[in-house]
Amino acid sequence: MKYLDWHMIFFTGVTLVHDYWIFWGLPQIHYWEMKQTYPVIGNDDKDDGNKAA
Repeated sequence: MKYLDWHMIFFTGVTLVHDYWIFWGLPQIHYWEMKQTYPVIGNDDKDDGNKAA
């Protein structure tokens, strides 16, 4: 094997490290945070009393 595909080796290594990182429960970075809730269109709380079962 004269030629090694270093991109594939790097991808596989990073993927394995990521999977073990999640498995061990180490801290993770989340790039979004939901600070505001948005109302669902057509969902009025005042109409909940008129709904069947």
